[in-house]
Amino acid sequence: MDRFARLETLFHKARALSRAEQGPFLQREAPDDPELQEEVLQLLGAHSAADPRMEPQPDAVARAVSELAGLTQFGAYRVIRLLGRGGMGAVYLAERADGEYTQNVALKVLAPHLADDAFATRFRTERQLLAQMNHPNIVRLLDGGVSGTGEPYLVTEYIDGEPLDSYCDRLKLNVRDRLRLLLEVCDAVAHAHHNLVIHRDLKPANILVDKTGAVKLLDFGTATLIGSRESTAVTTLPLLTPRYASPEQLRNDPLNIATDVYSLGLILHELLGGHRAFTLSNDLAQEFSRATQDLPVLALGSVSTVEAAAVRGASLSELRASLGGDLSAIASKAVAYHLRDRYQSVEELKDDLSAFLESRPVHARPLTITYRARKFLYRRRYMVAAVTAVLLASAVGFVATVQQRRLAEQRFEEVRRLARYQLFELYDRAELIPGTLRMRAGMVQQSLDYLDRLSSQRDLDEGLAIEIAQGYRRLGDTQGNFAKATLGNPALAAKMYEKGLAVLKPVSGGSEQARRAQRELEASAAIASLTTNPAAGSLPKFEQTIQQLEKEVQSNPSDDESRLLLGRALIAVFSSPEARDSTRDATAEVAQKGETILLEGIDHQGARQTSFQLALLDLYRLRAIALADKAPKESRAWVDRGFRLLRGLPPEVQNSSIARKARASYLMTLSAVTNAEGDSKQALAMMDEPLSIGRELARDPDDLQACANLAVLLENRAMMRWNVEDYAGYLADYSESTPLNERLVKSSAGERFRLSYLSSLRNLAYAHDKLKTPQTAAAVRKAYDELKKAASDESLGFRPKADLADLLLNLGIDGTQRPEEALTYAEAAAKLEPGAMNSWESLAEANRQLGRYDAALAAIDRAIALLDAPKDGEAPTLTYKQTLAKRQQILAQQAGGSQKK
Repeated sequence: MDRFARLETLFHKARALSRAEQGPFLQREAPDDPELQEEVLQLLGAHSAADPRMEPQPDAVARAVSELAGLTQFGAYRVIRLLGRGGMGAVYLAERADGEYTQNVALKVLAPHLADDAFATRFRTERQLLAQMNHPNIVRLLDGGVSGTGEPYLVTEYIDGEPLDSYCDRLKLNVRDRLRLLLEVCDAVAHAHHNLVIHRDLKPANILVDKTGAVKLLDFGTATLIGSRESTAVTTLPLLTPRYASPEQLRNDPLNIATDVYSLGLILHELLGGHRAFTLSNDLAQEFSRATQDLPVLALGSVSTVEAAAVRGASLSELRASLGGDLSAIASKAVAYHLRDRYQSVEELKDDLSAFLESRPVHARPLTITYRARKFLYRRRYMVAAVTAVLLASAVGFVATVQQRRLAEQRFEEVRRLARYQLFELYDRAELIPGTLRMRAGMVQQSLDYLDRLSSQRDLDEGLAIEIAQGYRRLGDTQGNFAKATLGNPALAAKMYEKGLAVLKPVSGGSEQARRAQRELEASAAIASLTTNPAAGSLPKFEQTIQQLEKEVQSNPSDDESRLLLGRALIAVFSSPEARDSTRDATAEVAQKGETILLEGIDHQGARQTSFQLALLDLYRLRAIALADKAPKESRAWVDRGFRLLRGLPPEVQNSSIARKARASYLMTLSAVTNAEGDSKQALAMMDEPLSIGRELARDPDDLQACANLAVLLENRAMMRWNVEDYAGYLADYSESTPLNERLVKSSAGERFRLSYLSSLRNLAYAHDKLKTPQTAAAVRKAYDELKKAASDESLGFRPKADLADLLLNLGIDGTQRPEEALTYAEAAAKLEPGAMNSWESLAEANRQLGRYDAALAAIDRAIALLDAPKDGEAPTLTYKQTLAKRQQILAQQAGGSQKK
């Protein structure tokens, strides 16, 4: 017996017992499962609250409200009176009392008995969800905070109104007027879904109608993000209403937007017919049977009463006649047990309700020729009266064949529309929200499953092939394109791109749209390959990709997709030293070209405008980082451009993970520039905010790029701590960043992060050596062993050799410096990467320790030449001063007559 069946059996048995007997009974029946016992007790408690015939239990919320009775002030707001109680606390009528202006508000306070981390997080989530929504039919968030005694609260506009069902009954609104109000509800719910929010507790009590007749949707306290795996177990029953819950909610399955569609369907039955969809009983156990049973739906109006008809301004026969046919089909489709049979979005439900009001065919019914003809005739009954017989006669002859064909076409298009909605519109919105990476990958995979099944049902047409290929491209991006947030599986990403190209192959010689889709896939694959492993032969193909995209944009300047890919390809130039050295343009020229390409895309103000803005943020970020040490003033200029762009973004984009990552990077770069200019203490203080953002973004365990960014932030702060001689802080930062890099190097994308891991091992060894900790010898030996192994791997380039030379010169092995061994690695590093300053510094230091001062001077001069000399009136950077100091040391020793012959 599965867990739900066992829970249901225990519930029915315990329900027949007195309260005093229920606890001991459950302990006997489930002695090994205290969680199951608690769930049954929660269910029994909810059943008691729902059934007025049951003996009342103590009200925990009422007790909690009494605990708040002494509180009258919450920030700038003073409580006037209690409005109501809910599963998470109480709502008060309050007024603004700080003298700024007068305003009545609704003030929601979290109940003290729920003030643990989980409920406090949910409460904050409600505030965040309300903040991101702006719709005339959704209650507006005004303020929020924590009271002087620690109770979280939020402030919304006060709605002086009544629940939707009470309002309709009091005014005796007819069916059509009730439907018009329900369309406003659908608009509000659809807006929430477009912001990736599922309400999860839609019911008449959460839908108010104000004095002007406008609908207002309330209470997002149980809402969740689309794709969230957050538990909705039966132990959270006080936070949902079983009477209006979907089967998947009751089963604790993952939820999607169809959950709210189901709840709207239940409301539709009650609002129009005055009865429930499945049962006339108040028995909660029957409500929960919907979790596992596909119960027959009561036809809309079939059990309506004379009293229900009266409050709808009709006789019983008139009401039943108006609710039959189309409306009954719509109501039944909305509450279908299986997700595949339900409306796939609130917009689809709204479209059918609107179609009914306009006497158009509804999709909830088979779109037969006869049915379409009847709707057509009704809408134009006066114009076409003379030809009605002719139309019907011609329809009857082929009705059966067309019915089957239309039904299949309708199902095909419904599934395809859902897949497109998830793959494009929802995906693009989700990309702006932190922590949605795995969810987005799941959305794409589900959409591809739909599209693959569709493609097996018929010959693959070009349009469907393009959609499937675009899906594989997006799935590849989420799996292994390190130009974006990624799950870090480049091998799987490469397979996804290959699959996309294979799908397009049969149609690649067709339209320009198909050929463009193929080029876009090839470009995405090239960019992902470069950003994942630039030393693996991807650079020639990458340069070819840039050339091809440049031709595309030149021949069709309005092709925003190719323009965006070109901009991202140019950004990828900054992703590795090899790319910078191998690309035909100088780095500055590449940056300028990328900026021009992306700004022109923004000027087009098309559907991809936000994507162009976010790409430009990335370009400014990477360019500023590249210049921070060498040209601080120019780096500041790029940061300023980035901040100007950030300030001009819409609020929802400013709060996206991409924009927040850019902000953290800009602040870090400003800190690095300040450090380079010699003010390390100020630079250190400036690192607090970027690190806070970095930690927040790195909470997504799936986003390897966010983890890597946090490691970079920590290591930048560590270097500043070294400069102010805070060696303990330096050790703390590297003790935190090194495990992050180790996690990254052990991932499926480990090769990309190997260099960062090696560098962190070396610097961690420096920290231990400086403080002479007991771990010093082990840390140095580990760094030496790993670097020596990496130095023999030519695919890793110059950095392991340069880092190993540095370690041998400054820390040595077993306390002994090894300049001869270091010299070999330094020479190899300088030969591989003549533009890397630290290779020449190590070469200079090795020669100095060996007493070869002429060679040391030649090497240090090469290092100085790679730095921008201070211009007139400018102070030299810290790096420039430190390198000059090394040169002076060499000259001093040479002058001392210690040169070896």
